[in-house]
Amino acid sequence: MSHGVDVAEVADTQNLISVLELLGKRGIIQVMVEGGAKLHSSFLQQQLVNRLVVYTGPALIGGSGQSWLSNTLATTMNQVKFLKLVNVKQLANDVRSEYDLSTSEDSV
Repeated sequence: MSHGVDVAEVADTQNLISVLELLGKRGIIQVMVEGGAKLHSSFLQQQLVNRLVVYTGPALIGGSGQSWLSNTLATTMNQVKFLKLVNVKQLANDVRSEYDLSTSEDSV
């Protein structure tokens, strides 16, 4: 441990389950994931997300903007994971939206 940070190495950093298992062995039961489109997509594709918090700002970027997801998560409506909005909060000129993930059967 150095400067309040504990670094742990995982053999396969692409295996998110092994990373989460290591954290679980250390008593960590909740993780906030901040990253790029590839990391977000990986967590969602592996169904490792139960709560999604999205911050939206009032900026129009257009087609040159960076997407927060890099992979296709569904190719048909039957594969779509619907979100349940559980909280919305205005933060100055931004909006924080909080969602629980559910299956399409739960949302219809």
